[in-house]
Amino acid sequence: MRGSVEGASGMGLGRVGLYSLLGVAVLLGACSGGERSAPVVTEPLEPDRAGGVDGPVVYSAYTPLKGGMTAVVQGTLELEGDCLYLTDGVRRHVILWPYGTRWDEEAQTLITAEGSRVPIGAPVTGGGGYATIDSRGLSSSSAQGRLKRCASHEGHDTLAVVSSR
Repeated sequence: MRGSVEGASGMGLGRVGLYSLLGVAVLLGACSGGERSAPVVTEPLEPDRAGGVDGPVVYSAYTPLKGGMTAVVQGTLELEGDCLYLTDGVRRHVILWPYGTRWDEEAQTLITAEGSRVPIGAPVTGGGGYATIDSRGLSSSSAQGRLKRCASHEGHDTLAVVSSR
């Protein structure tokens, strides 16, 4: 008989019976206490367009226009607690990164908006400048709060603003 499975008693299961049997088997397998399947890995969520915080990275709001500050910022990338700093040998500055910059928690590495990986201790050179935290007009309270808290450890409210890398 096509579309059926013969049981030990010789009685056939129709398509509905076959699908019901398969459904019960799937449910029992899903509810069993055996091995669990690996978690589903998803792409990271898009950064908040108002600016925000990802790990120790503080990033600015999304702006469709390119450009910004054009001076050079440079130094060595340092991590202390949940604060990222750019140190030039004399001072350490908290950093405001461009929108799209994120943190790889597992590798403890910064990922620039362009996709480059920058490990802690690496030299950083980019377009940007230095400004006070309040002058940046950040709409993200979490970003502004993190910058102020990290800057307070250094005794000043000046931050390095990276516009491009």
